[in-house]
Amino acid sequence: MSTLILSPRYSEDSRVMRAAAISAGWNVLRLSGWRVPEDDVIETVAFYGEP
Repeated sequence: MSTLILSPRYSEDSRVMRAAAISAGWNVLRLSGWRVPEDDVIETVAFYGEP
């Protein structure tokens, strides 16, 4: 299954991306920090982060 990884920042854009991903049947992971946990193995991933 595809997974959208979001940065720890909450923004209007990230909220819209999260809702769209959930509607499309994707998993969503919002990071608690700026590093992706090493124990999370994800096959298909898209990352949305802000500059």
